[in-house]
Amino acid sequence: MTTPRRLEGGMEGGEERTNVTRSGALGRRSRNKERSRPWSKPAFRPCGTWALLSRFPAGNPRCLSRRLDRRARQVKGKRMVFMAEHASPIRDIRRRLKQLRADRASWDGHWRELRDHVSPWSGNFADQGERANDGGKKADPIESAGREALRVMASGMQGGLTPRSVRWFGLKTRDPRVRDLPGAGAWLDECTQLILDILARSNFYHVQGQVYESLGLFGTAAMYVEDDFDSVVRFKFLSTGEYWIADNWKGEVDTLIRIFQVTARNVAEEFGEERCSLQTRNLARENPDQYVTLVHAVLPRPGGRPDAANPRDLPFASYYFEESASSDVSDASDDAPLLRESGYRSFPFLVPRWQVRGSDAYGHSPAMDALGDVKMAREMLIDVVGMVNNITHPPLQAPQGVEMSGVNMDAGTVTYVADMRQGEIKPILTTEYNVQNVQAVVREVEDKIRRAFHYDIFMMFAGDDKTMTATEIMERRQERLTQLGPVLERMQTEIFGPLINRVFERCAAAGILPPVPKGLPPGTDIEVEYTSALSQAQNLSRITDMQRFVGQLGQVAQVKPEVLDLLDEDRLTRRFAEYLNVPPDILREREDVDALRRERAERRQMMQAAESMAKAASDMAAAGPPEAQA
Repeated sequence: MTTPRRLEGGMEGGEERTNVTRSGALGRRSRNKERSRPWSKPAFRPCGTWALLSRFPAGNPRCLSRRLDRRARQVKGKRMVFMAEHASPIRDIRRRLKQLRADRASWDGHWRELRDHVSPWSGNFADQGERANDGGKKADPIESAGREALRVMASGMQGGLTPRSVRWFGLKTRDPRVRDLPGAGAWLDECTQLILDILARSNFYHVQGQVYESLGLFGTAAMYVEDDFDSVVRFKFLSTGEYWIADNWKGEVDTLIRIFQVTARNVAEEFGEERCSLQTRNLARENPDQYVTLVHAVLPRPGGRPDAANPRDLPFASYYFEESASSDVSDASDDAPLLRESGYRSFPFLVPRWQVRGSDAYGHSPAMDALGDVKMAREMLIDVVGMVNNITHPPLQAPQGVEMSGVNMDAGTVTYVADMRQGEIKPILTTEYNVQNVQAVVREVEDKIRRAFHYDIFMMFAGDDKTMTATEIMERRQERLTQLGPVLERMQTEIFGPLINRVFERCAAAGILPPVPKGLPPGTDIEVEYTSALSQAQNLSRITDMQRFVGQLGQVAQVKPEVLDLLDEDRLTRRFAEYLNVPPDILREREDVDALRRERAERRQMMQAAESMAKAASDMAAAGPPEAQA
């Protein structure tokens, strides 16, 4: 992130809300001098079909058709652009989607198994027959340890990484020249508070909880960041199963295609009824609550420029269109209407992954590690229920005389037997079940499930030992939170950093950033420092080392006080404040500190001079007048 070079307009390219026809969407630019003209109409090169028609005189239509075909073959190798080349991008997107579906096919079965055993309400595989707004999904009534551990993990990450009521990040700069500028720290602090206020006014914290749950269950989550007039930005959670991703050479996700369902009324309101297909227009009028399947594809645009004024020239292309009924790309036609084409300066999706192994595009999750134990615990609990049923309602043997009347097992009832000598009513099985031992094994398996979800770490914040001191609690947290170090680093890289950078750019584009202090050069690198409870675990080790150093230095100073000259007390104090997340506005600027110290020194000198003059006057008064001394 860098400081903005221009704070008004053009920092972020949102989606253009104008329709683009198929020919205009794919038509190449004219290479004449009107290259920068607005794209209100499709731009064609003067060598297409209409240009060919003007070169041949009117005559026999069949002859004209043969001439056109022959002319088309002649100019094919000369890079002449024809109407056929202005085809819709939908076919290319569907071809890309077919490949991404094949790449993700091996994950789908595993994800559905995770969902069915841990959290049946998660995920939405609409392309595989599942419908939106389905309230028929039910939780497993037998085994709930995995579901409970996932819920605690999501809540713990929300409270430990992105708490709504706590300042969980701050903007800093590592450049000492910029850091010492008057007002630089206060400006960064105001920018931090502005971003926090924007996130609080938006739906970020509601969506982020779903992101954490998806990470714990599927290992991959996705969140769409879109511009909003009222709250600057707005967020939308994407359910696992409705999107496909691809990463670039650096391992960063830069391609996402999602298939989702929206009511016909909402489609017509968002994109305009005139841009929808005939079927969708009819549904919007006759059955507005009927769902329509849409495709949204965002992928890198070759040759895109971040400073482009036209959204179709930005680095990331965006396409909305209606999905056809055919799921086979080769059978699907490309005549679906292109609802919207636009672009983004930066990738609009945040796609964090819990853990990435090798070159996988999708992440691995704690639920994947715990799935075997979840299945085992469920089977064992079924056995426990069967044991209890055999104990309370055992299978019985009875004489043939009660075959017609049966045995009444209700309390206070009597079952009449013709002849007791034929045999008494008694259980067939005489096995003694040790339910306690089986339950102990089940508890061990459930503990393994909780450990896979780091249950003890996230419950640690609510279960501190009241007999421990604050320092002991911090050391205990630090020791255990280091287990999540790689996960925290990935969260900061794949979601928090891009999120803060995008909101900062939107604020700059809207002109709502506080005034930049004088002397702060444009393009200054700004870093994000994370100050939440989980993130601060790494800073606690620095604070402990500094405290240990100061203590050891104090012991040496008792023998040799000169060693204290090595210590810069001001810098040490500011580092303590930085690592402890102290607001910068409560610390004085260096110039104010220097002025205060000069004033204090001058006051001390004046007091010393006054004391010297008073002492001299006192001595003179005690000595008496010169005549008396003589």
